Amino acid sequence: MTKALFEVCAISNQGTDKRRFIEAMGRREFAIIHNLENGKLYIYFQEDDVVNKTMLLNSLPGFDIAERQTEINIAEMHVMSLYKSGESEIKPIKDIISLQNASGIVMLVFVPAADSEIEIFKNDIERQLSEGKTKTTSSTTGSFFGGNRTNISAHMDIFEKTDERKLLTSILEDIDSTMLSGNSVYKLFFAVSEDKQNSISKALAERHILLHEELIKMKGPNPDRLFDVLRTKKSILYGMSHITNFMEVYANRLNYVIETFSESTKGGIKIGTYLKNGVHNTNNEIGIEKSAFNLGFVLSGLPGTGKTSEAMSIIEQIIRSEPSKTRIAIISPTDEWNDFALAHGLHLISINNDSLPINFFSCPNGSADKFCEDLALLISAASNSGPYQNPMEKCLLNAFKRSYRKSGSPNPSKVYNNIEESIIKLHGKISNVGIRYTKHGENIKAALENLRVILNRAEYSVTEGIQISSLLDSGIVFDLSHVSNNIKPYIYALLLNQLYSIAGEFDVYGDDSLRLLIGIEEAQIIFSMNDRKESAAAKDLEKRIQDFRKKGVGIMLIVHSISDIDVGIRRLCQNKLYLKQAPDIAGIAAKDLVFTYSDMDNVIMKLKHLDSRVGAFDFVRKIGSEKISSDSIFVRTSDYNLKRFDANAKEIYERKRIKVEKDNRIKSAFTLLDIRKKGDNLKKISNARIIYLGEIIGSQEIEENRFDVNDLLEGREYILELLGENNRQVYRHKFTAREKIDLLLSNKGLEKYVV
Repeated sequence: MTKALFEVCAISNQGTDKRRFIEAMGRREFAIIHNLENGKLYIYFQEDDVVNKTMLLNSLPGFDIAERQTEINIAEMHVMSLYKSGESEIKPIKDIISLQNASGIVMLVFVPAADSEIEIFKNDIERQLSEGKTKTTSSTTGSFFGGNRTNISAHMDIFEKTDERKLLTSILEDIDSTMLSGNSVYKLFFAVSEDKQNSISKALAERHILLHEELIKMKGPNPDRLFDVLRTKKSILYGMSHITNFMEVYANRLNYVIETFSESTKGGIKIGTYLKNGVHNTNNEIGIEKSAFNLGFVLSGLPGTGKTSEAMSIIEQIIRSEPSKTRIAIISPTDEWNDFALAHGLHLISINNDSLPINFFSCPNGSADKFCEDLALLISAASNSGPYQNPMEKCLLNAFKRSYRKSGSPNPSKVYNNIEESIIKLHGKISNVGIRYTKHGENIKAALENLRVILNRAEYSVTEGIQISSLLDSGIVFDLSHVSNNIKPYIYALLLNQLYSIAGEFDVYGDDSLRLLIGIEEAQIIFSMNDRKESAAAKDLEKRIQDFRKKGVGIMLIVHSISDIDVGIRRLCQNKLYLKQAPDIAGIAAKDLVFTYSDMDNVIMKLKHLDSRVGAFDFVRKIGSEKISSDSIFVRTSDYNLKRFDANAKEIYERKRIKVEKDNRIKSAFTLLDIRKKGDNLKKISNARIIYLGEIIGSQEIEENRFDVNDLLEGREYILELLGENNRQVYRHKFTAREKIDLLLSNKGLEKYVV
C-alpha cells in the first residue's frame, strides 16, 4: 500500500502513551522520522488506511498529525539493529539530538514480524537457553546475533546468572506477553543518513548493544525502499515493552488534555463540534435551543481567534430559523458586520457617515419616565466622569423632566439646552460677565463635551428621524467605524437605551421564544469597569437580564477579554464560549467554567494555548420547560464564509432601503428694534454671540442694528447673547433659526423676536 508522510503537530501535555501508540498502529509497518535539520518529527505510514489515522488520534488524546507533501531526500541510509535494556534510562534519540551540531535524518523503522519469523526466533532463544543449562565443557555455538559465541560455562548455576541469559529471558517473556495481548511483534531498525552516520552511530553504539549494521541505497526520496529490504532481513524481534524503550515522540506544541463529559446537545442553533478530551474533533454537532439565548451569551477571545465569525454563524442561523422571526440588532465599533447586513437583508446604519437622521432622545414607546431614567444613567456611565457621575445623573434627570413634559420626542438641541440650564441651576450662576460654574459644574460640563459633539451633527439634532423600532423587523447593524473612540461610549449608550426601551414593551411570556437579540461587539466600551469601580451600565444590565429572559430578549456580549465584563454579568449569562485567553486572564476565565474531572491548573493552561476557532463552552440545555446545566466542554466552532460586497453595492443598497433628507442650512438675517423711540437699548450693545448646545459657534459685530449669521440649521434652537462694553452680557435669549428674524429690545431684555 502507498504510504504518506505525516508531521506530528502536537502531543499531549501528559506525554505520549507509547504502548497505545503501538496498539493503534494495529500490526502495520511504519517509521518514526526525526529530522534534525528542522527539529520536526514525522510518521510514515499507510496513506489510504483511514482507520489507521483515526485510531491513532482516538487512542492518543492530544496527539495531532497533519499530512505533509515534504519528501525525505535521502540517497543512502546506514541501518543498525540495537538492543536496549528496559532498565536503562538512556534515551537514544535524546542522546543524538543533544550532540553538538547534530544534523541529518534519523529513522526508527518498525516492520511487523511474520508468524513464521516469530516461531523461528522463539525456538532459537529457547535452544540457547536450553543448551546453556546442560553445558559442562567449553564449546563454540552459533548465535542469533550473528557470528559465533564461545561458551565456557561449566555449571548450570553460572549460566543462570549471566547477562546473556537475562537478556534472552526478558526478550522471550516480552514476545510471549505481546502475542497474548494481541499486539504485534516487530523488527526494529535504526536508519541514519549516510553522510551523518559516523557521529550518530558512535553515540548509539557507545550506549547500546550494536547487533547489526549495513548500508542500504535508496531508489526514491521516501523510505519505501527501506521497507522492501528490511522485510526480508533476519533481526532480533521485540515485544511491546522493549520496543517502547526506543520510542521517543515529541512536538514543538503541547495539547492540554482536559477530561470532559459530553452529553447529546443538538439544539437548533449549532455552536460547533465536540472535541473529545478537549483535543480530538469527533465531528459531533453541539447546539442549543434558540430560546436559550434569552439566558445571555458571552463570547470572548483574543483577536484572530474567530469571535466575530462564530457570532455571525450563530446569528445567521437565528435569522433563518423557524417558526418565529427574531428581531436582530448588532452594534459594532468596526465595519466587520456590514457585508453580513447586506447578505441577510438587514438595515445598515453607518453612524457619522450616511447622514441618516436619528433622534436619540425620541422615546420609542411613549413611556418617558423610565426612558429618561435609563438615558440619564447610560449617558452618565458613558461620560467617564468618575466621582461626578451621580451629580451628572441628577442634572440630566432634572433636564429630562422638563424636556419630556409635552412630547416623547423633544428636539435634541432643546434637550441639551435644558441640560445646560440644569447644570447652571444646580452647579453654576449667571453673572453679567457670563456663567460661573462650581467645580462639579465644570467637570459635568467637560464630561458632556462628547455628547455636544454628537448633537452638533445635523442628522442627530432633528426632531423627526428614522424609527429604530420599525426597522428592527428587518434587523439592523449599527456601524460605528466612522466614530472616534472617545465618542463611541456615548453612541453605545444612546443606541442601547433605544433598544432597552423597545424591549420594555414586550410582555413577560417570552421565556420560550427569542423575540429580540442584541449583539454588542467590544461590549467593554460601555460595560467595563471604570477606575476599578463597577460600571453603572453594567449594574443596570445585571438588573435587566432576568427581565429580558421573561420578555424573550437575548444579549450577546462579544469581548476580547472576559475581565472587561463585570463578574456579575458573567454569572448571570448562562451561555459562555471562551476562545483563547490572555495568560493573565486565563485563571479568571477558568473560574467561570465547570470541569469536574480536571485540575484547575490544566484548565488554565488549556485556555492559554487554544488554537483559533477552539473554545470552552459552558451552556444550558432546554428540554421542554426544563433547563439543564452540565459540565463545560470544548468545541471547534462552526465554519463560516461571508459573501463580500463592494462599496458600490453597499451604496445602492442603502439608497433603496432608507431615503435620507438632508437638513437645510441657512443664513439668518437679524434686525434689532428698540421698544423706545430714542434707541437707548440699542446704544448699549455692539456685538452678537451665537451659542449652540452650550458652545459658542460664532461672534458677529453689529452694524446699523443689523447682523447676519451663516450656516445655521433651519428650525434648530440656538441662544443669542448681545454684548456691550468689555463683552458684558446685555441680553440673552433663545431663538429658532429662520431666514429673517426681527428682535424687539426692552429694558428688561429681548421682549420678543418676530419672524
